[in-house]
Amino acid sequence: MAHIPPIVLIAEDDPDEVFLLQRAFSTSGLPCELRFVSNGQQAIDYLSRKPPYDDDTCQAPFAVVLDLNMPLVGGFEVLEWMNCHPTFKDLPVIIHTTSDLPSERQRAKQLGASAYIVKCPLASELGDLFTTIARKTTLGPARPPLQ
Repeated sequence: MAHIPPIVLIAEDDPDEVFLLQRAFSTSGLPCELRFVSNGQQAIDYLSRKPPYDDDTCQAPFAVVLDLNMPLVGGFEVLEWMNCHPTFKDLPVIIHTTSDLPSERQRAKQLGASAYIVKCPLASELGDLFTTIARKTTLGPARPPLQ
């Protein structure tokens, strides 16, 4: 049986952000695989193992990265859903959003988010996201992003 690397589930609806995240990840040094969904409902379906996420390739993630503002179901709603399911109690959730509002930071913390990272237009600073994932999980240290 082939080894399947740990999964980081990323809920992000902006294709440009997805591209930047993939680029930043390629230099992160984390021994994991990224899985992208484009809205919060898909994140819930993935975590629930509902079709099309019910096969062996969709293993449970080691961490979840959520954008707050997504179509159908937003990041806060995903966090609320996760709080209703004890299976996800210890799953690190990193908020990755454009909002730097203190009220949203506080709400994310109250809902159990492990970290809150404001999106930055500089791709070089996306490495912070993957360093945070490494710190909040058992994946080990990430290499600093290439300059």
